[in-house]
Amino acid sequence: MKNDEHRWDELIDRALADYTSPVPPLGLEARVLRRIRAGGAAERWSLWPWMVVAAACCLLAGVAVWILRAPAPAPPRIVVSKMVPQPHGETSKLPIRTIQRRQKRLPARAPLTREERALVAFVKSAPEQALRSFGPMQPIEIAPLSIDKIEVQPLPDHPSEQ
Repeated sequence: MKNDEHRWDELIDRALADYTSPVPPLGLEARVLRRIRAGGAAERWSLWPWMVVAAACCLLAGVAVWILRAPAPAPPRIVVSKMVPQPHGETSKLPIRTIQRRQKRLPARAPLTREERALVAFVKSAPEQALRSFGPMQPIEIAPLSIDKIEVQPLPDHPSEQ
């Protein structure tokens, strides 16, 4: 039985001997080193152009924000006239103080949308038909709100307090 086991070991060793080769193929080491050197150099320098482009974009965005910023609103003007002393006995119809402020400007109206322009054209071209289509505007009636009275029940006495 030992001979059979020994024989199987020899057969397996001979079969596996073809799969292992202690010597690497010729030129493999040189090819690997050449590939490492070539790949590392290209990756290291490929980031510089992108960094320059990113810095230029940031600089242009900053300049655009600086130039297009809105100016601070001017403070309202207040004009105060001083009271003129009058001799005793004379009355003046001049006001004691006059304050004049700038009128607040309303925001500019947004231009009409395409649908709003179509509605205006429809109402201008056929006002009777527009009235029949939309009908007269009726005010909305809102019923008054009623709230039921809240009743709070007293807490039951605790037996330990008696």
